[in-house]
Amino acid sequence: LDGEVGKAQRAAAEVGTEPTIFSRIIARSVPATILYEDDECLVFRDVAPQAPVHFLVIPKRPIPRLSRVGVKDAGLSPGSASTAPGTLDGGGSAHGTGRGAV
Repeated sequence: LDGEVGKAQRAAAEVGTEPTIFSRIIARSVPATILYEDDECLVFRDVAPQAPVHFLVIPKRPIPRLSRVGVKDAGLSPGSASTAPGTLDGGGSAHGTGRGAV
C-alpha cells in the first residue's frame, strides 16, 4: 500500500520492536531530570519546555497504542502525578499546587 494509510499500517506492524525514548528514560540509559517516580509512573522535566513549568508523566508499563489501553491501565492518566505525596510545584518538589504540561 502506498500513501499515508500504507505508512500507518507499516508503522503499526513495527510497534514495540525498538526501545522508545520513554523506555530509555525509565531504564536510565537517557538522562532526565526526574521529579517523581513510583511503581506505575515516572515524572520528569521536558528537555524543550513550552511553559515555565513543563514536565511529562509517563506510565512505566509500555502502552504501544492508545487502542490497547485496558482495565488494568485505569489508574494511569495525565493526572497520575497526583498519586505523588502532594502535587508537583513549579520547583519540582512534591508539594504545592503547580500543574505540568503533558
